[in-house]
Amino acid sequence: MKIKKPAIMLACLFFSQLTACAQPSSFESIPHESIPAVTETAGVTAASLAEESPAAETPAPAAPEKGAASETEEKQTEQAEATDFPEGDGQEGPEMAAYAAALEEIYTNHTFPDGKDFGFDGFHDMSENKFAVYDIDSDGKKELIVLYTTTYMAGMTGTVYAYDSSSGTLRAELQEFPSLTFYDNGAVVAEWSHNQGMAGDFWPYTVYSYNSGTDTYEQTAMVDAWDKSVGEKDYEGNSFPDDIDADGDGLVYYIMPGGTYEKNTPVDFEEYTKWRESSIGQAQPLEIPYLELTEENIQKL
Repeated sequence: MKIKKPAIMLACLFFSQLTACAQPSSFESIPHESIPAVTETAGVTAASLAEESPAAETPAPAAPEKGAASETEEKQTEQAEATDFPEGDGQEGPEMAAYAAALEEIYTNHTFPDGKDFGFDGFHDMSENKFAVYDIDSDGKKELIVLYTTTYMAGMTGTVYAYDSSSGTLRAELQEFPSLTFYDNGAVVAEWSHNQGMAGDFWPYTVYSYNSGTDTYEQTAMVDAWDKSVGEKDYEGNSFPDDIDADGDGLVYYIMPGGTYEKNTPVDFEEYTKWRESSIGQAQPLEIPYLELTEENIQKL
């Protein structure tokens, strides 16, 4: 019996479909563990994608219109101008160049105009030192004032320099411990570096006055005190002078003119006040425009 070709072809097609159904699909042959998680791509985690994703850029604020400065900008300008030298101080004579050169030498090598090296402690910043160019003695010429503190106690110094036009050099009008108060009558109060005596809370000091004839500051007196609460006897065994302490506050003062330290004549507060008024009187402390000792401020000269 002959079988027609269409029937044979239909049978072959039927058996081929049965064979295909018996084989696993390509998806089923892959182990489940090897399928990467949806949140991971080639070893990059979602967290790392977030880290690498650039943050959204914040649009820059619109520039203000010309001439419409804000109050904040005006205040910043005023503060910046307050740290500058007064108008007319820049490059106005050879003294400014000499002052700048002296400051540069102090800043770089810690060497002062007279050749002295007051040291450097190595752990403070030079900007902690202060300087000013100011007519401190009211002679019509600007002096250079340097307060140098970035050294050990023995090397700390405050100096007033004047420019000598005949030699083109600087000379010191005053050199003391840098705790200085200048008054508008030419007086200067220079506190001592130490208070190791019997003065208690009273801090000893030296008073200077300006001599226009020599263009220098001359020592007027040294002042110390004895606080009875520190000790009823001094280091020499002398008893506290209760007979001098008229107001009974347990404090007497020693005014020592002439530059010699001699605690021979104690005085009470009333006598001390009279002397103080005769030396300083109603004079007011000067507000000196000190600047930090930096390269930028030196260049302003």
